[in-house]
Amino acid sequence: MKKEAKVPAREEPRSHGEGRTGSTAGGGVEQESHYHALFANNHAVMLLIDPESGHVIDANPAALKFYGYAYGELTGLHISAINTLSREEVHREMDRARREERRCFSFRHRLADGTERDVEVYSGPINRQGRQLLYSIVHDVTERRRAEEKLAKISQALEFSPVAVMITDRGGRIEYVNRKYREITGYAEEELLGAGTKILKSGLTPPATYRELWETILGGGEWRGELLNRKKSGELFWEKISISPLLDEEGEINHFVAVKEDISEVKRLQEQIWLQAHTDQLTGLPNRILFMQRLRTALAEAQGTRERIALLFLDLDRFKEVNDTLGHDGGDRVLQKAADRVRGSLRETDCAARLGGDEFVLLLREVGGEEGAMRVAEKLRASLARPFRIGGEELRLSASIGVALAPARGADPSSLLREADLAMYEAKQAGRDAVRMAPS
Repeated sequence: MKKEAKVPAREEPRSHGEGRTGSTAGGGVEQESHYHALFANNHAVMLLIDPESGHVIDANPAALKFYGYAYGELTGLHISAINTLSREEVHREMDRARREERRCFSFRHRLADGTERDVEVYSGPINRQGRQLLYSIVHDVTERRRAEEKLAKISQALEFSPVAVMITDRGGRIEYVNRKYREITGYAEEELLGAGTKILKSGLTPPATYRELWETILGGGEWRGELLNRKKSGELFWEKISISPLLDEEGEINHFVAVKEDISEVKRLQEQIWLQAHTDQLTGLPNRILFMQRLRTALAEAQGTRERIALLFLDLDRFKEVNDTLGHDGGDRVLQKAADRVRGSLRETDCAARLGGDEFVLLLREVGGEEGAMRVAEKLRASLARPFRIGGEELRLSASIGVALAPARGADPSSLLREADLAMYEAKQAGRDAVRMAPS
């Protein structure tokens, strides 16, 4: 960069500006002096240009510093030595400024050392000593342009990101959502912007989850978790979410950014796998694994409440004859209908399972003792004794049921199941189609 020179005293045009017409000679000198002081002391880059020749005829110290020229070097240069446009384009733009068709221009200017900077130039005509000149105020916007370009790239990356992104203010009011987020929720951008995040709440996520979420992010931490939300259509969907606070220049939280992923399909697959592992595929009832888990939980809870629990072990009588008569497909249909009748005998607190073959087991909570358990067992026996209609034919079955009570028989699930099983065999030995209670 060339050494900067001081602006020498000069007679011809000292600065851009226009003296008032009709002023006295003294007033004109005073005004010229005042104008020159404003021009010389202004921190903005200022140039005075002859639009006819295209040469710079005056420049203030801020311009000398910015462009890296001495005064005598900068003045006299054709503006195309600074502006990266061609001479023809430069003159066309100066003509537009002179006719005041446009006052603000975006250019790239070349400095003395060859560096190019993005500038915004505010330019217009001015009369000086009988000549029409152009004044130009130049603002270096290079860093701003770079920041804008960077922001545009980030914005484009967010907009077309494969994950959903949402930005809210500190109070949870939505200020930005990307394309993926709009696709997932079904809401248009104008419906979401300015709305609170409650617009997506399903009412099915526990309040404690939201309390933990807000305590974490307002404390400056990142919250990760899953929320069950609702789309515009009313459809429920699961979101895996990461929410982080954004800080202002003073380190205070002013926004939150949430990165979200729709995991509804993953949840469905997990549920399907869980059901396959814990339910009987023929009847849809829980299998032995799930039933024993629930029995173990019920017994543990009953220990502290003195609640009476009943376990019913049910076996269909002479079911082999059904398979021999109807075949295995017909036998499966009978088991499905029998399972429906077992399921129909349950309360919300009860549970039934198919252990395999024609064996079913029921867990009854809060039965009130032996009398209540026997009443349910007899009702179930009578239900299964009603005729089954299979393939247009009527089929009659019976069931033998054994009943064991807890905690009278102990709190061990396997022992309780064994007691109920033994009571069921007593019912079969008594002639089938009967109910028997295990000894207390």
